[in-house]
Amino acid sequence: MIIVHAKNAFFALKKANKYGKQAEFTADNYAGKVYSFEFIGITDMLYLYKGFGDEMVWYDMMMKIEPMERKEKLVLSDEDLLKKTCAQ
Repeated sequence: MIIVHAKNAFFALKKANKYGKQAEFTADNYAGKVYSFEFIGITDMLYLYKGFGDEMVWYDMMMKIEPMERKEKLVLSDEDLLKKTCAQ
C-alpha cells in the first residue's frame, strides 16, 4: 500500500503505476533462494479526504500466489479503477 498525493484520481493512478514499476526487484533470501517483486497493477484505490494524515490509513494486505498468471482476475483496468474511485 502506498499513499499518493495528487490533484485527482487520474494523476494518483499515474503516479501509483510509475511507483510500482520502479519498485520491482529480484534478490536472494536468507536461504539463498531467488525471489522477485513484480508489479502487476493497482488492485484498489481509495480517496482519502483532506484532514487525514498519512498515518491514519488502515487497509488489508495479503500475499498472492502466482499473481502475474492471474493478473486479469486480480487487477482492475485503469478505467474501472478511476470510475470506482471517482464515484466515492
